[in-house]
Amino acid sequence: MVGFRETMTGGYGLGDDHVGAPMSFTLSARAATLGALVRRRSLDLSGELDAVGFADHRPLRGELSFPRPGIIRYDFGFPNNEGVACRFFGEKKVRLLDLLRTMTELDGDIRDASGRRLGRARVRFDVRNDLGRFLRSFAL
Repeated sequence: MVGFRETMTGGYGLGDDHVGAPMSFTLSARAATLGALVRRRSLDLSGELDAVGFADHRPLRGELSFPRPGIIRYDFGFPNNEGVACRFFGEKKVRLLDLLRTMTELDGDIRDASGRRLGRARVRFDVRNDLGRFLRSFAL
């Protein structure tokens, strides 16, 4: 198995609301083998999303993909507090000259099952507090 575990924290807003309500997710990204990762250019995701007041401690499932060099795409589904299916979609555009910021910050959309945008989110990986745990989680 190939993979890692990652936590990102920040905020979200629904509709036109400011991205201020707390949000975090912890996910496990896995592929059966390194060969499968290279062929598919993606990892399966599972974990938990906590968007306070909207999707409190809800399970998530989806995919982390690498569609082209420099792009990391997060796409996962989760039920909101009413049990309605929702999705999070975000993309990192990694740039070598701004590597730390572009690898640790993620803006994304929260969508309903039909793809309609419900809100937006901004989360980040906390290098200072989570890097050690993140590195120890790597499996090759």
